[in-house]
Amino acid sequence: MARRVRTLLPVIWLMALLVAPAVAYLAGERQPNLENRAKTPFPDLNRGTLRQEHTFQQIDAALRERLPLRRYAIDAEGRIAINLFGDSPSADVLLGEDGWLYYRPELRICTDEGRPKAPPEDAAALLTRTITASGRTPVVIVAGSKMVTHQEHLSGVDASQLACVSAAESRVHERLDDVPGGYTIQDQLDALEADGKPTFLRSDTHWNFLGREAFARTVLDAVRPGLASEARLRGIDERERSGDLGVFIGQTRVDRDRQLTVTGSPETDFAPGEVLFVGDSQLDAALRTPGADGATVLDRVFPGQPVCNWTQMYQDGCAGPLLAAQTVVIESVARNLDLLVDTCWRPVSLLASTVQGDPARWAGGGPATRLELSPTAAPAHVEADDDRTDVPRLVRIPIDTLPTDPNADPAKPPLITAIPPQERPCALAAVADQSALVIPVMAGERVSDVELDVAGPAG
Repeated sequence: MARRVRTLLPVIWLMALLVAPAVAYLAGERQPNLENRAKTPFPDLNRGTLRQEHTFQQIDAALRERLPLRRYAIDAEGRIAINLFGDSPSADVLLGEDGWLYYRPELRICTDEGRPKAPPEDAAALLTRTITASGRTPVVIVAGSKMVTHQEHLSGVDASQLACVSAAESRVHERLDDVPGGYTIQDQLDALEADGKPTFLRSDTHWNFLGREAFARTVLDAVRPGLASEARLRGIDERERSGDLGVFIGQTRVDRDRQLTVTGSPETDFAPGEVLFVGDSQLDAALRTPGADGATVLDRVFPGQPVCNWTQMYQDGCAGPLLAAQTVVIESVARNLDLLVDTCWRPVSLLASTVQGDPARWAGGGPATRLELSPTAAPAHVEADDDRTDVPRLVRIPIDTLPTDPNADPAKPPLITAIPPQERPCALAAVADQSALVIPVMAGERVSDVELDVAGPAG
């Protein structure tokens, strides 16, 4: 008898789930508008729309958003998918062993959708070297993915795809380790993992206090040697923390984690704007999350120093802080290596006007102190005395702009563009004031082989 009851429990649970919303509706329960927007409308149903997959997706969304007790239904849906069918209710979440959750988009750099257009290790090296060449101190770190770092509980992943991601991340870590101003903490995380000390949270995409501590110590000592010892970082006051991956599956997943706290009295004599931090949620979690004393690492060690995210950097909201900074700390998660390749042109173009070095030469001519444009696109060929090197470089071609329009605003120079014949990291750009073109040249590439299509107004 007891066995029959246990067998019927899932059925009873499912029937209750189906009946509860109807009872709640009759009792007057209604689902309010979601996220300050109108609910998804029901689609028109006809012979044509019933053959289209998005019709049923729209019906599903409309029903979900009108379902009374919606949050409970989503939670129940997740539990049914996981407990009865052993499947994740979200395409973005992989169910690992022993309750571990993994973020599937960490595999995107080895898919057609997210595969980088150029080697990300070249992008990281070029960005780091550009910061150095501009007279600033770089601290560039790429945060490795949870899937690669903590594989102990990972399951259900294509082995070849995981190997591809691991190899791509390793190339970036190795390149940064060889470039002055580039850093990697992957060896520290791997050593902790090998010692049975996880560095990621069970139900979150971010590091636990051990991973955050490794990152913070590396950054502090890179900015000023010995600063981490002055700060005396400690993981204390263990408490519960909700994981961000639980949201994807409609459940609240809680991990026990310690708070990274500055327990020392570090020297904080940095000038305003001297150190700029650019990063994503990993940097925020490590340096901008309150510790046991309610203060963040940045509050205690770098008070008042500016912080930008990658969206602000790309949209020009970080130009002023970047140009004013003497030390630039940059962090990017490995799953966004394709975005690093595509967007690093912005900091490179901003800093290019302050990069020191000799200008390039036109083939068969002298230094490129002036570039005149015809009304149509003009093919250009670039040459330099040092034609090939083992490190990536920037070829900077100064431009003299002679506007033909007497009413032109001198504060708004005409737009000059140039398109390289092949994809490359930190894609070709003009410096912020349009005074020069900046051409990334990769390690081992012959500068004399670079050809461009240059376009702009005549003059």
